[in-house]
Formats: sequence, structure tokens, C-alpha cells
Amino acid sequence: MGIFSPRRRGAQDTSTQDTSTPETSDAAEAPEQGRPHGPWDVSERPDLDGRVDFGALRFRVPPGYVVQRPANDKDNTVPVVLLRGPEGALRLRVFAAPRDGGKWDDLRADVVREVEERDGTATEVDGPFGREVRCVLKVTSPDGQPMVQPSRVLGHDGPRWTLRGTFLGPVAKDPQDHGDLMDAFLDVVVVRGPEPRRAGEVLPLRLPPGARGDAETSSDEQAVSADPDAT
Repeated sequence: MGIFSPRRRGAQDTSTQDTSTPETSDAAEAPEQGRPHGPWDVSERPDLDGRVDFGALRFRVPPGYVVQRPANDKDNTVPVVLLRGPEGALRLRVFAAPRDGGKWDDLRADVVREVEERDGTATEVDGPFGREVRCVLKVTSPDGQPMVQPSRVLGHDGPRWTLRGTFLGPVAKDPQDHGDLMDAFLDVVVVRGPEPRRAGEVLPLRLPPGARGDAETSSDEQAVSADPDAT
């Protein structure tokens, strides 16, 4: 994984494709009004100052945290980013969704299936921010000892996009509905873009200036291996 520390599925049915050009006047595109927190669409938070620019994702990095991204990135784009620090880690991935509804129900089912295929347990629960998944996977520690690794997977449906956030490490072992990582997740801004994309397609993230390509090994690498989104 490279580190950058900021300053301060086969053929698809065409019926699942969103090939239309977005219309800001469309009622289905209108952002939900009166919400106390995000994740946000860029139409709700057009002022992106202070947020790291990963293209489709913009977010703030709390003091003491760094952003990790896969070391095997190509063409300066990556599918996911990992925000890592004292509380643990938050893995962010954003998907295209159809105009008439989000994809979190489908993606949540995918998480459960992926975890169960890896002999783990996945339980859907009603959390303060909607339906979420609590997962436990068997992993191997850096010294070769068997251990279990929990994760907490949240999702949010926006206009033509769905954001998936996976909390790993201490913050997943003792789930909190506040703190640096949760604040970062609830303040993410998604810039979907006008391109037609298949529903469920992962939106590529662009590496910002200043990202370093050097590799670094950390204790959180073990947490990443327990993320159902990591395979």
C-alpha cells in the first residue's frame, strides 16, 4: 500500500445500465433536504475546500491520520482508499447507482455472501445511520497466530451513487457512532460525474497530487485482509 499524508460479475443486462445524461431538475436527482450530516452529494456541498481530492470522493483527513491506497494502482487511479489512524481504519469505495434508486440493499447482500463464503459471520442490524452489516472473519496475525477480525460496513445511497464505508480495527471492535473516522465518513462528498455507468460499477478514484508510491507495512494491513471489500 502506498501512503500519502496530507498537509494540515459476466455480461450485464442493459436494463441495469444508467446511460442517461443527468438532469439537475429531475426530482430523482434532488438531494435530500434537512439532513444533519452526510455523506453528501456535491450538489449539497459544492464548497470542497479542506477536503482531499480523490476525484469521485472528497473527504477531510483528521489530524494524526494518513490515507492509504493500493500500491498496484494503474493509470493513477484506484478503486478504494483507506483512511488510517489511532481509531483504526476506514475503507471507502463508491459505486454507480441507477437513477430510480440506490444500490445499498444489493451491496449489503453482497457483503453478507462474501463473508459467509470466507467462513465468517455477517449480521445485518439497524444502526443509527440505517441498515448496516457487522462482520467477523478469521485471519492470521503477523506472527502466524489465528485471530478474528471484526468489521462494520455502512452504506449510503445518493443521487446515482452509493457509498460504502468499512470500519476496521479498534473502531470495529467497539463500534462508536462518533469519533474521527465516523465524522470523516459522515462528511464525505461524492462527485459522481455525468458519465453513463452500469449500476453497481465501482467509480474509479484519482490519486491526488502529493500521493507517494512507496510501500509501507503496518499492523492495519491485517485489518485490511479482513475487509470483505478487499478481495
